[in-house]
Amino acid sequence: MVSFYSTWICGFGIWKSDFNSINNFGRKSHLQLVQTDVLLRLIGSNRSAFVDNSILFDSIKPYTKGGYNIYKVFVSKYLDLLEESRTKNNLSWTTLFNEKTELMRYYIITRTLNIWKDKTRYTFDRNGSMRIVFKKYCLHPVFYVGFFYLVIRIFTTPIKSC
Repeated sequence: MVSFYSTWICGFGIWKSDFNSINNFGRKSHLQLVQTDVLLRLIGSNRSAFVDNSILFDSIKPYTKGGYNIYKVFVSKYLDLLEESRTKNNLSWTTLFNEKTELMRYYIITRTLNIWKDKTRYTFDRNGSMRIVFKKYCLHPVFYVGFFYLVIRIFTTPIKSC
């Protein structure tokens, strides 16, 4: 399963013939997710995708991560792309529902806990984060379970000091 890992630019590759067949390759560059838009368009045009989860190289993890609002990119913009695919019937309602669940469980909660626990290492912009998440998840049951889990973890996990 690719899931939200499709947003990772370093994991993106495309055949030259597919690249040449895509009109307006960077049409969603303002979303910071060009590769995800391209993948969804290719799959929507009945192209096949090859997923290889083998590790080809070790990457060096930077000491700090941040500089952008992960909630805008990975909740609002990423889910907007999936919802657009859903309206074009390229993605089923069940797949969208399951992806929202996976995104909350394995990305949003994890990142939020990391940001909360280690504010020196994670310098993401968090402005409007709760509003962004609530807007996309208010009708999704995983939001309420995730929210209570986060509150419990935040209040029971020690914070790293500077």
